[in-house]
Amino acid sequence: VGVIRWYVDNILYSTKTRHDIMPYRWPFHEEFYFILNLAVGGNWPGFPDSSTTFPQEMSVDYVRVYSGRLLGVEGRAVVESNTSGELYKVVDGRSPGATASAFIWTVPDGATIEKGQGTGEIEVSFSEKGGIIYVERANIDETSTCNVYKAGIRVNVFANDDRFDFDCECSEECTAYVLNRVAGVDYTCGERIKWLIDHGDAESDACKQISVEEFNGRCGACNPERCRS
Repeated sequence: VGVIRWYVDNILYSTKTRHDIMPYRWPFHEEFYFILNLAVGGNWPGFPDSSTTFPQEMSVDYVRVYSGRLLGVEGRAVVESNTSGELYKVVDGRSPGATASAFIWTVPDGATIEKGQGTGEIEVSFSEKGGIIYVERANIDETSTCNVYKAGIRVNVFANDDRFDFDCECSEECTAYVLNRVAGVDYTCGERIKWLIDHGDAESDACKQISVEEFNGRCGACNPERCRS
């Protein structure tokens, strides 16, 4: 209740809660329907002209809606190098933590499960490398109501002395955390901003585009919720 998680190939892509959209109302406790839309034109590709190919087509194989348990995992997606005691836990939509079932966890090379293997929550220590933490339900049988049995979260690890040569108006103590947040699947906020700056955008314009227009709530100005220790 009050949380939406997006997964790509069972790897956590983004999480949004009612707190992310405050002061606006959280509407997702009501019934919704799907709109599958093939859009042509817009601010990014530009409006159609004589070079635009028509007709266009969107092919959809299927749309699936699950009513059973959807195995998921939550925890911090960005951590400092040589950090220990990072918590990751199973969420399945019915029983957060889900410690009644047995789970098999795998962590990236260089990371270690300190405790919790086989349960719904583990503590992990990291070295210098990040990667994907996977969890898999171990006791699956024909009567199980779980529809997805494996999930993961991509963890980005950054060194304490990592610094970009811009700060996007964040205070010094949390600049590294904000700029090292994962925005999308493979790149951090800082990497996306740096790419724009390197290609001619002003720092303020690049920071605004990434932190406000494209990844609002993931990057951007320093605040206690995004810049926690």
